[in-house]
Amino acid sequence: MTFNFTKPNAWFDRTITKTTSISVPYLVLFALLADVIVTAIFSFILFPENTSGPEFETSVPDFLLIVIAAPIIETAIVQLWIIRTVLKYSCNNRLLAVLVSAILFGLAHHYSIAYVLKATLAGTIYAMLWFSIAGKQKNPFWYVVVTHSVYNSIGFIINAYA
Repeated sequence: MTFNFTKPNAWFDRTITKTTSISVPYLVLFALLADVIVTAIFSFILFPENTSGPEFETSVPDFLLIVIAAPIIETAIVQLWIIRTVLKYSCNNRLLAVLVSAILFGLAHHYSIAYVLKATLAGTIYAMLWFSIAGKQKNPFWYVVVTHSVYNSIGFIINAYA
């Protein structure tokens, strides 16, 4: 027995098509704000005692890794490669591509169960941003990288002053 993705995929395609009328800066800002809100909900409401994530120093090498390298590498693997691969083998099923991409993004952040769940939602946000910008006939890669990088820099700054 297989799950029929026809109706959810049609809904998702309509939703993404609607987002193409929103300007790119607003899409990026909305994605960043959504990721911050998801993090706040997980950190302060759902799992206040279990917010363990990556541990790092506030040093230049860690900054380069967390704010520059990680967003580029993760976007290249989880959005660019995974999304393209799923689309290729699923008859362009964008909903399935978002789900696979988000789950793999979450699993890549295996610091705790709470963090995997939070990162899966973040992966969903980044994958949807990917498709929203791609729907505008633009290359979404650097937009997703910058959004992820700004989000990571917020965490880096908070860690530096906490």
